[in-house]
Amino acid sequence: CGEKAAALARFVRSEQMMLELLTEEKKSQESKNDRFVHDFKTLVDVLIQELVKYTIAIKEDNTFTNIVGESVVVEIKSTPQETAEVLCKVLNNNEMASQLLAKIIHTDIQLRTTEHLISKNESINTGEFGVWIDPLDGTNEYISQHVVEAQDGIYSRGLQCVSVLIGVYHRSSGIPIAGVINQPFHQVSPTGQWQGRSIWAYCYNGINCSSVQQSNTENILSEGQNIKKCKVVLSSSEADSVIQKLKCHDVNICYASGAGYKLL
Repeated sequence: CGEKAAALARFVRSEQMMLELLTEEKKSQESKNDRFVHDFKTLVDVLIQELVKYTIAIKEDNTFTNIVGESVVVEIKSTPQETAEVLCKVLNNNEMASQLLAKIIHTDIQLRTTEHLISKNESINTGEFGVWIDPLDGTNEYISQHVVEAQDGIYSRGLQCVSVLIGVYHRSSGIPIAGVINQPFHQVSPTGQWQGRSIWAYCYNGINCSSVQQSNTENILSEGQNIKKCKVVLSSSEADSVIQKLKCHDVNICYASGAGYKLL
């Protein structure tokens, strides 16, 4: 789901016309983020929600408003043609855009099999699990034109800060079980195309594994190590009390957009 969502996000963002066609401002005060004067949702958000919902049941707002004010329920159907017909209602009868989106949605993506994770845990009762998703964390960065240079390897804003977040938790205890952060715009290839990356971790029934290699975790702060060597990535809206406490320890503070990007 995460990789297909990333492919969809890259496709829409590659054409400004397509991006403008698929973006609307959030009107409801309940759904708006108070930190932004303008808060937007894109059809990509809704489609990513539906990609997950298509495979595992999840309830989210999947309505989108077209140019004449009609609220259309966005659903992924069993065939590309049926999905395109639904999208056509949202996209003001733009058949070309609808067909292109439907094609990407229904295209299978080949991933490397994680055999050590999928092999022998048939006793898992998935009915005990809940799924949490942020289909496009960093929507404002996604639709903006911000281009910034990295400072010490960290981007304060821009497409690099956009991510797709999927989490699995135990419904009765609330304990997290698995998580995926997909960064669709990780780097630009030599041919000028955006390339993504996906980071995941799983911890349940005695199985503990992740996509992060051991060599990449050696710099994690060990007990008793000097905190002054740390770099902390915060939101620009972080509370002053938190910032001042970190400054008291002479910690190197950086600022960046996107909750998922900060975790990366």
